[in-house]
Amino acid sequence: MQRATVYRATSRSLSRVADWLTAERPLPGPPWPLNAVLLTLITVGPLPLAALVLEDVSPLFWLLLVADLVLLFAIALATFRTPAQFIAVIIIWFALQRLVIALLAPHISADLVRLLLTYKEGFYLILVTVGAITVAVRHLRGERAIPALFATDVVAIAFLGWLAVVFISDPHTSTPELTYLRRFAAPLLLYAGGRLLIARTEQMVDSMRMFVAIAVGVAVFGLVERFILDISFWRDTVDATTFYGKQVESGLLPQNWTVIYRGVPDGIFIALPLQEPVRRLVSTYLEPTTLSGLLALALLLIVFVPDLAWNRGGPLLKTAIAAAIVALGIAAMATLSRGGMVTFVAATAFVLGLRWIRRPGWTVSVPLPFLLAPLLVLMSLGAALTSFDNLPAEGTVRDALATRAISGLSDEPASTGTTEPASSDSAGPLQEIGVHPPGSTADAASKHLRGLTSGLEEMLTKPLGRGLGATGNWSGTPGSTNESTLGVISAQLGIIGFVLYCAFFAAVITGLVAAAWNRSGIWSDIPLVLAGAMLGLFIVSCVSESASGILGNAFYVLFAGWALSITSAVSDRLSLRLLPELTGDSAASNADASLES
Repeated sequence: MQRATVYRATSRSLSRVADWLTAERPLPGPPWPLNAVLLTLITVGPLPLAALVLEDVSPLFWLLLVADLVLLFAIALATFRTPAQFIAVIIIWFALQRLVIALLAPHISADLVRLLLTYKEGFYLILVTVGAITVAVRHLRGERAIPALFATDVVAIAFLGWLAVVFISDPHTSTPELTYLRRFAAPLLLYAGGRLLIARTEQMVDSMRMFVAIAVGVAVFGLVERFILDISFWRDTVDATTFYGKQVESGLLPQNWTVIYRGVPDGIFIALPLQEPVRRLVSTYLEPTTLSGLLALALLLIVFVPDLAWNRGGPLLKTAIAAAIVALGIAAMATLSRGGMVTFVAATAFVLGLRWIRRPGWTVSVPLPFLLAPLLVLMSLGAALTSFDNLPAEGTVRDALATRAISGLSDEPASTGTTEPASSDSAGPLQEIGVHPPGSTADAASKHLRGLTSGLEEMLTKPLGRGLGATGNWSGTPGSTNESTLGVISAQLGIIGFVLYCAFFAAVITGLVAAAWNRSGIWSDIPLVLAGAMLGLFIVSCVSESASGILGNAFYVLFAGWALSITSAVSDRLSLRLLPELTGDSAASNADASLES
């Protein structure tokens, strides 16, 4: 009798906890975007302030960091029915974190710089954990909460499993090994987090609007710093040299990552199209490659999903949106990063091609053609300019690049014909040079392509791979395979890793296309655009190791996973399907309705 009483009391307590967890809690007060900004200030803001006060990693800072992550976990759990709030916090912090830490860098230790930069990893771990907990709790309460298991999910689980096997098989754990474990696992975990998010259409649309708005803000700041402010802004106001120097000092970046040229890190702030030094737009990211990925995705969403913004207002709003599209396009090209430009061109061709295939004949609908055509020309020109040395009217183009209006730089000091030694007052471990050695972005493009081919050759030589951290930019091994995510994965994880990585992208793209196929309106546009973006990201990952970084590419996989959840039905039991059902618009609308059952 006593045991039965205890059982009933425990059941009632667990039921009350489940009811509390699954209750919807819209935040009070101002509109949700402002709430998201306030939530970011409350949850993330105290940590940089603590770093500024403490100046070094200490037990007290670790305590504050753990407390902050627990607070973020609690907020994500309490607002899981309105995940746009927590996603907005991720978007805002990812956009600002490097600028915030760069401002702090002269005043804090190198280890603290490293810790603050890796703090973002906690966000996607929280996302996956909260998603798994809430799916389980909702299922136990009788809700239809379990998403169908697609081929993409199986491939993602298999890749993570193989990654774990390779990691465990090496008895000696090194910093490069941990770095690549994190870089290879993060995109898959973000995808899993998206798949486990609650399938509410308005929440995903709100998150995408927030993402585009933040990206436009980042682009506008980038245009100001690139075309209005002098390059001394990154030396005197924001000490970029100290920021990167402390990353090298802490081991977060390799020793030979860059040198200091014109007072800023070379290659990051300055590129050499057609062998002419030209400033790169870096904005709040202080890094152009991942930034270009962010701008490309925002540009694709705002152009190809008209119901996201364009169709929501009158002439004044449309004028503002057109200006935002122009700002995103110019900013993406001004990064001088091939990744974002190739992603936009490839995704555009993919989306328009599939729309034409679905409706044969010259009836394909081209959104905003008066903006799309110039954007394609701009991106194609930028990709060619940064990939080849032999272009039509090469001399004229080089002369134009050399002007201060375009290069953003004053004339370089004349070369004395001798190699200049490192400056005695250069910051930290980074060497400073006065005259840039010969080179061009075309040489870098060739190096990236060699990274892919050498990785594939190593995979054939060692079919099971050389192990995590054995190759790549962060391996510290001179002459090893680098500059290609696919090449590094092939060399480190072998044939199995190569096949699973390619299969993941193929399955995600196919699943998104299937989800969009028989639908119309916004829930045809969103999956199709995300499929094109994922194709672009895969192409870039073949020739860039930055594609495995989550700062600019997190929202490709997060939104892809979430879109697959929304456009497929949930169930009260686990089911395995190859692809989402080729149904009409009802699946997406039923996703919200199922929450009320």
